[in-house]
Amino acid sequence: MIIKEQAMFPRPMLTEGLDDYPDGEFVFACEGRHAGEFVAFNVDTKIKQPELEGLLDTGDATLAFVLRCEETFYMHTRPITLKEPEIQIEIEHLFGRVTTRALIYANRDIKGFTSTGFHPDFGNEEFNIGKGEPLAYSHEVIHVLHRPRTSVVDMFRLVKNEDPGFEKRYNLNLSEDKVAIEAGVIVHDRINQCRSSGLGKVFNVASIYSLVVYELLQTVKDDVEEWQTKDWFDVLEHTLAMGGMSIKHLEDIPGAVQLVLKDAYITAAEWIERE
Repeated sequence: MIIKEQAMFPRPMLTEGLDDYPDGEFVFACEGRHAGEFVAFNVDTKIKQPELEGLLDTGDATLAFVLRCEETFYMHTRPITLKEPEIQIEIEHLFGRVTTRALIYANRDIKGFTSTGFHPDFGNEEFNIGKGEPLAYSHEVIHVLHRPRTSVVDMFRLVKNEDPGFEKRYNLNLSEDKVAIEAGVIVHDRINQCRSSGLGKVFNVASIYSLVVYELLQTVKDDVEEWQTKDWFDVLEHTLAMGGMSIKHLEDIPGAVQLVLKDAYITAAEWIERE
């Protein structure tokens, strides 16, 4: 098998999964965190390939940080160094699935590029590389960034119905920007007792919030247009999207309930607004 006959690129490329540079390495690690009005990315990039390192040293090639946000279609590329301390991107551009990677590209037209590190099948072949063309790229790092101030907590408002004739366990009102959970005195007070006793975690997984989210999903999935202007719908839609689900094409409602309450029910038990 001749490697260049099955090559993905018109020149050898240093990247994971290709053997164009058998002994070469291009390693990229990246961690993102919220930092005020920005998302800060701490990057660690390492390269082991003498000829490409030489192009970076002479300025004939550039090491770059490449970012892409799928939900906002925001794309950003900037030159970095191997010792870049931190990269900050405005938070308004980023939420949902964000990918980052490192890239090396030519700063000028390079004639007759060759390397002793090429796969033997390339022999002593020389390559012409145009300005802006890639020479190496790292694997992709995936980040999931949540919308600022967005939480399942924002979806609900617990209302106490003191009417002795109120026999339902609860009643939902979806007409407001928060889903109003109208609960009778006994259910309302038991929720508060569970909060104060430390049983809120168990209670909220197995009882009213699970039932509420289940009923909510059953109600809205077939009539999305009616509810999509409500603030709670935006929170619900985004929460499901983070888990790869869509309200419009929802088939696994029990799974969706678990996803919605997975990380939020403890917070919800503590902070849901009460009347």
